[in-house]
Amino acid sequence: MRILLVSPESQVWNSRAHIHNGLGYLAGSLLANGYTDVTLHDGAVEDQSVADVLDRARAEQRAYDVVGISAPTVLIENA
Repeated sequence: MRILLVSPESQVWNSRAHIHNGLGYLAGSLLANGYTDVTLHDGAVEDQSVADVLDRARAEQRAYDVVGISAPTVLIENA
């Protein structure tokens, strides 16, 4: 099962230079429980948008089975 965990890109602020801790904890738990195809995408630190990541996966015919999105209230429209 392919899993993508996402924090959307921010147009409000972009002061973080590290991956969202909550996404890291979720990914670690998934990996510890046998899920081996887990990808993190944090729009605040990545050069690609979430839409680009999903488009590339579809083009490669490797769509994600599950996409989890984490966003604070100020980013909810970007999610």
